[in-house]
Amino acid sequence: MRHRLPSRLGVRVQRLAPIALAVVLVQSTHVSWASTVDPDISDSPARTGNDVRATDSVRPPSASTDEPYDVTSDSAPTPRMALEPRSAIGLLSSTVSMVGPSRSLGTAVLSVAGELTLGDAPNCSGVGQVSRFRIFIDRGPNVNHWDLFTSIWGSSGTHFVNADGITVVPGEYALKLRYRCQAANGSVLNEGPLESDLLPSLTIASVLRHQLVTAPWALASAAGPGFVELWRPGAPGLLTGTDVNFPVVARTTWSDGITTLENPCDAPFNARCDSTAKLWHRPVGSAAWTSIGVLNSTVAVTTPGDFRVVFGTEVSESCYINVIRPTSANRVSGVSVSPSSAVANVPLVFSGVLETQYDDEVWRPAPVGTAYELQFLADGGSGWSRLASERVTQAGVVSVRWPMLGSGRFRIVAGAATSESVAVTEVKPTSVVAADPLNLPSEVFPGDPVDISVGVDVQFSDGVYRDAPDGTPFAVEFAESFDPNAVAATAPRSALVWKTLATGKTEGGKADAQVSPRTSGFWRMAFGQNRTSPVYVEVVGSKPEAPRPVALRLSGSPSTSSVSWAFTPVAGVTYEASASTRSGRVDASQITLEQSGRVSVSGLPARTAVTVLVTGTDSFGQTDGGATATATTANSTPQPGVTPGPVTAINVSAPSRGRVTVTWTPPTTGGTVTSYQYRVRAGKWTAWRSVTAPRVTLTMPTRNRPTTIQIRAVNTTGNGPTQQALL
Repeated sequence: MRHRLPSRLGVRVQRLAPIALAVVLVQSTHVSWASTVDPDISDSPARTGNDVRATDSVRPPSASTDEPYDVTSDSAPTPRMALEPRSAIGLLSSTVSMVGPSRSLGTAVLSVAGELTLGDAPNCSGVGQVSRFRIFIDRGPNVNHWDLFTSIWGSSGTHFVNADGITVVPGEYALKLRYRCQAANGSVLNEGPLESDLLPSLTIASVLRHQLVTAPWALASAAGPGFVELWRPGAPGLLTGTDVNFPVVARTTWSDGITTLENPCDAPFNARCDSTAKLWHRPVGSAAWTSIGVLNSTVAVTTPGDFRVVFGTEVSESCYINVIRPTSANRVSGVSVSPSSAVANVPLVFSGVLETQYDDEVWRPAPVGTAYELQFLADGGSGWSRLASERVTQAGVVSVRWPMLGSGRFRIVAGAATSESVAVTEVKPTSVVAADPLNLPSEVFPGDPVDISVGVDVQFSDGVYRDAPDGTPFAVEFAESFDPNAVAATAPRSALVWKTLATGKTEGGKADAQVSPRTSGFWRMAFGQNRTSPVYVEVVGSKPEAPRPVALRLSGSPSTSSVSWAFTPVAGVTYEASASTRSGRVDASQITLEQSGRVSVSGLPARTAVTVLVTGTDSFGQTDGGATATATTANSTPQPGVTPGPVTAINVSAPSRGRVTVTWTPPTTGGTVTSYQYRVRAGKWTAWRSVTAPRVTLTMPTRNRPTTIQIRAVNTTGNGPTQQALL
């Protein structure tokens, strides 16, 4: 295959140290460019119509193609005697090297740098004669195919060659040197042959075959020895559900016989490694490929088959993954229950190990989602009953909670596998009861309520005392006696007559009751045949009558913001006070109560009706039922000829039977109010209607529409500002 030189070759002749330049690979497979053909290579080999010549970049723009030019001066060189050359063409030494890649997918970039030490060209020492040394680049294995690379004018000495950015396609490259002797007018006097062994050569390998492949071997080190055996049919394989990341590489075979693996996402390949790069799967036995993810995504492999990656139209080689899947065979072991004995309805916890046989005949922990159930066989029963159907939530672990149903045996069943059964014994309460001692006051007033609360334990069939089950019956018994020692060991037992005064049932392990003793005697709790020790309670004296309500009377005239009342307190009675208006309860901070007999409510709007409640409680906890009184704060100072101020605190009650009550607080500013006006809108406004009190009851519209009310105060001067609220 013949190659072409695909670039304009530029060379700078400078007195610099030689350097080696980096090579940059590009993806294009062909490059077109403009070149200048040197017409005066008269004895160069014949060329085809497609041969390309490089421009001589060391000439200034003003010089003609063959005009002599000195690299050290702007004037034409002065001919001088040639040094004795060490080669037939005058080359004394060379450090010129050609640097480029060893292989390239598309095009490559070369660099040429170094020094040439030259003598004068042979037979070129006459007056006006100038030597010209020319470097040619070999474009392939055909020795007749040479292109001019650069020219060096001048006589003997050291010349620097430094050129980079030479874009070429893969192939073999060599440099050759030849001399020419020219007259002052540019005519060629003589020219030497091409020398091919004096400058280096370079070969750039080309691609023979390029293929994207999946790279499962990249996972071998992470998975341990023998993991590579997973990537063939019949190998042990991966457990179903294993997360696998599929790296992809470009496998390239070059013309130099080397095979390399590269990342297809990087230069020179630049594959589209984005969301368009898909991972595909073809299950065993299927001819269809299905997209299951994007490149470098982690996929849970559940089905054996082939995997490959597709970049647009480029398809990678596929790899096979064998998947080990569970069979329907299970086995259950290590089933236990805690506790093994319990009272009814106490939660029991069953646990065990569930294993599944996979298709490689290895038993492993059952995977998440494996179904199993809990079964129960009651003592004396004839068949197993299913209690709960569960699924494994942690691989290989069985765990079930179920309330105690009674004595019997439990087991775990998973498919055809059945565990050994475990026995559970229900313990039941006996008639043996133990209760805490009664804690009663030694003295009470007649009829005073007394709360009784005792903890109750019951002995169960396993000999353990536990809280009495809810619903255990009990009775409160009383025996009248005026002798605290009547139950002493020496006292006749027949002297006490026990009566049942209250009954109940335990709850939360306690027996609670309330009694009101009227006479002295003994008290005890009865639980079947078991009874607590009796406790003596003496009823003393008589309880005084409950206090009577006080009489509240106004203390002075109400102001525009406060009202005060006076009352005569009863000795031994403690008083409390509260107050309210039509707008609701008055905050406690606005109420001042003096136990000496005075209560005040402050911070009220003018013309506000307020009701006060004063309640007294004696040392026995008896209340007087409370006394109430109502008064209205004074109006603000009348202002003749002034309309009323705005009403405030509009309050709408909750609807009741389709009706609502609206109340408001009279104005505290402006002129004296003589009446109020209101109107309602549930679509359009009604006419204004008048009321004398700050309240009105309305019927709500039958249709569910937003309803608004407007209210204003009125006097002989005019109407006050309108206020509104949503009903």
